[in-house]
Amino acid sequence: TSKEFVNGKVHLAPESIQKALESIQCKNNLLDNTISPRTKLGSDEVKKLQKFLKERSGKSVLVTGNYRAQTTRAVGLLQASYFKPGTYTKGIVDVKTKDFINFLECQALFGEYLNQNN
Repeated sequence: TSKEFVNGKVHLAPESIQKALESIQCKNNLLDNTISPRTKLGSDEVKKLQKFLKERSGKSVLVTGNYRAQTTRAVGLLQASYFKPGTYTKGIVDVKTKDFINFLECQALFGEYLNQNN
């Protein structure tokens, strides 16, 4: 697995995320699409994202289905915690961020994957 430490945190290369996803065979993705403030208001996909951010990041994110400043900030904080600077579009759920959120959703299997590959 391609790992890198930045500011004391483990960062996984995009190819490692994809390889791990394939290895653990996460079949039920939380998010199917990229998401941004331009996403349709009241979107179920945005609601799923907001619920994930609220549960995983502990941030006070309202689950409205509207991608506003609060959601953008929470996504940006999640990205800053896991990705190297300059490798993502801050506050936007791009393909890399979507894949990683789906990856985090499979947290138990992710732990097993890491234990097997250390």
